[in-house]
Amino acid sequence: MSSQAEPLALARGVSRTYRIGGETIVAVRDATCAVPAAARIALVGASGSGKSTLLQLLGGIESPTSGELAWPALGARDELRPRHIAFVFQNRNLLAPLTAAENVELPLVLQGASHADAHAVAARTLESFELGDLRDKLPEELSGGQAQRVAFARAIAARPELILADEPTGQLDTATADRFLTTALAVLDAEGIALVVATHDERVAARMPQRWTMQHGELEAGS
Repeated sequence: MSSQAEPLALARGVSRTYRIGGETIVAVRDATCAVPAAARIALVGASGSGKSTLLQLLGGIESPTSGELAWPALGARDELRPRHIAFVFQNRNLLAPLTAAENVELPLVLQGASHADAHAVAARTLESFELGDLRDKLPEELSGGQAQRVAFARAIAARPELILADEPTGQLDTATADRFLTTALAVLDAEGIALVVATHDERVAARMPQRWTMQHGELEAGS
C-alpha cells in the first residue's frame, strides 16, 4: 500500500469541457481536490453536475482540458489500472462473454495471478457479497442490481489502492444496499482501500466521513 503522506490522486484547477455540435459544455470547472490513502468520500450532487466526469478524471480515464492531475502515491497515469485504481461504473460494465466469476478473475489475471489463484480469490469475494450462486451466470442473466454487486466485487478482488464508484447501489433495494455497503466497507477497511463514491443516496453518503458536493460542474471538497 502507498505512503500515508502522499495523496492517491491530486487535482489542481482541473476543468473538462466538451464540444457538442456548436455548443461548449463545461462538465467540470476549476476543481481542486486530493484523495488521501484509505479515504471514504461521498461525491454528491444533482444528475448532470459533473460527478461522473470528475471520477473519470481522478482515475485517469479522461484528460483535463486545463489544470493538472497527478497521482503522487501511485505513479504515472499509464500505471494506474488495473493495479492501483479500480472503477465501478453506473451502467453494466461486465464483459458479456464471461461469467460473473470470470469477470471478477480478469483483473487478477491481468496483474499476473495464476488462473487457479484468481479463481480462488474470485470465489471468496463473490461469497462474501452473497453472490456465490451467481458465479456461473453470464451478465445477461443478471439483474441490474446483481450486475452492480458483481462489478464492485471485481473491483475489490484486485485489491487496488483506490476504488472510484459511480452510483454502485443505484439499482439495489434498501435492505440489500445496506448489507452490501456494510460488507464492502468492512473489506475496504481491512485492506486499507480508499473509496470515492458518487451517489444520490443520502444513506450511502451518510456513511462516508467526508463529503464533496458538485453543482453545475463546480466542486466543493469539504470535510
